Amino acid sequence: MTKTELLNIVDKLADKFYGAGVTNPITYIEQISLLFFLKMLEEWDDAASQADRISGRKPKSIYDGQKEKFRWSFWSVNPNNEEMFKFVRDEVIIFMVDIPEHEDVKRFFRDVRYSMPDAITLREVVDIISKINFSQIDADTKGDAYEHLISKLAVAKRMGAFRTPRHIIRTRKSRRSCSRKWL
Repeated sequence: MTKTELLNIVDKLADKFYGAGVTNPITYIEQISLLFFLKMLEEWDDAASQADRISGRKPKSIYDGQKEKFRWSFWSVNPNNEEMFKFVRDEVIIFMVDIPEHEDVKRFFRDVRYSMPDAITLREVVDIISKINFSQIDADTKGDAYEHLISKLAVAKRMGAFRTPRHIIRTRKSRRSCSRKWL
């Protein structure tokens, strides 16, 4: 996958969230990053297990035994969108926080907020991400994609996408009209 293709996917993912009503770039950047990480974690684990097999060691996967259900490739193909949504929200995130011997993963997930707007959006986003093979993308390209995602914060700020809540706008308008009456 080329850098341009990956950046286009990042834009498409951001558009999916925006279309679902998630207009705060911080929220959709966090959700995209979370899902990217879940996909990459399985790829990393598969590569580590393969390396163990090649070197004659017994592979040790974070998904051994009954933990297989936490693999991206397992839950992401669930045809029931609502079940998948609830599973990721209620079980995958908790599993990631409790992974033994993986302090970096636990630290990453400790403060994660699962803010997926709905099951349909999760399905659409997961289907897009499932086509990406992160292990075949070099680190610079992945870094460029993340920087591109983060740049959406600056664009949103310039365009005024950080909206002022309606109750504050109404308060300002009513204060202005009151002060005009007294002039």
